[in-house]
Amino acid sequence: HRKDLLLREQLSKFTLSRMFSFSFSKNLRIASTVVSAVFFSVGVLSAEPLRYVGTDFLKGDPEKKFSALIAQGMNGKIPSTSLRGSIAGTDALRNGEADFGIIMMTSKFDDIPEVAQKKWRAVPFAYQATYIVVPQSNPAKEISFDELSNIFGQFSSQNISDWKEIDPKNSSSTFVPIIGDIGKTNAVSFFQRKVLTPKFAFKASVKSAESDENALKEVRNSSGAIAIIGTPVPPNVAVKTLAVSQKRTASKTQTAYLPAPENLFNGDYPLTITVCMVYPAENREKIVPALRAAYSDAMAEELSRAGFVPLPEMIRKNLQKNIDKIK
Repeated sequence: HRKDLLLREQLSKFTLSRMFSFSFSKNLRIASTVVSAVFFSVGVLSAEPLRYVGTDFLKGDPEKKFSALIAQGMNGKIPSTSLRGSIAGTDALRNGEADFGIIMMTSKFDDIPEVAQKKWRAVPFAYQATYIVVPQSNPAKEISFDELSNIFGQFSSQNISDWKEIDPKNSSSTFVPIIGDIGKTNAVSFFQRKVLTPKFAFKASVKSAESDENALKEVRNSSGAIAIIGTPVPPNVAVKTLAVSQKRTASKTQTAYLPAPENLFNGDYPLTITVCMVYPAENREKIVPALRAAYSDAMAEELSRAGFVPLPEMIRKNLQKNIDKIK
């Protein structure tokens, strides 16, 4: 299976910090702010093809599409790419071997020292999410980390086996916990590290469906099923995605959020991995064609096909409109 090494390293020391601390109402203003602070230069074409590195989860069609879109803005110059993982990509940036990287982040951007020191910029490119799905007939609408841990975790604080133990009005049957593809995305391992703490093992009863498609089939066929997958539920499938909160107890209730693009962008959905464009600040003029490509409709469509979630359309349009503005 393909594995992004930096993501695995981050998961091993993962904290529950939000990826963004601002609300969506503030995000209505961030397009111009981000562009002013980060993209404040005219897009001068580089004399040489761009070089980019980063996560291997973009290999294949997303990489080809992104490179082709960049080339359109650079008189046909195809960029040089090396998608060998986020650790290798970060090292290549430090060694001056790349103009920008596409790096997967499980926590705050400032976890990269150069970003914290403002020597590098980090801006969102796309998202991976962990989706919690149940049959459409299940009356449940939301679920918390504690409840998920009790359903899936070998070392959970409470062992529950039936939907009625979460909601007495829920007539669905005994839990059938399922996991989807563990190699196509990091959704399952991310779930383990963030939800099943401090020990990350699944119960022996958790069934591996090997692919997200098979997981969805099993969910449709079992009233008690609940599955962890890394790709959005396709339309017209009799399965629904639950909203997720980190806490839901008698003494403390947190809002549960669905994995909608706006909630991923805001950092409200708690099972979100951010895919960032990271680049040294002095490269901002050089990579303008890549920024245009990253926020284009064509790239958003390709990312969606690959199971990623692009930035919300309104934000992408605003970024596209303002990339060339000088502060």
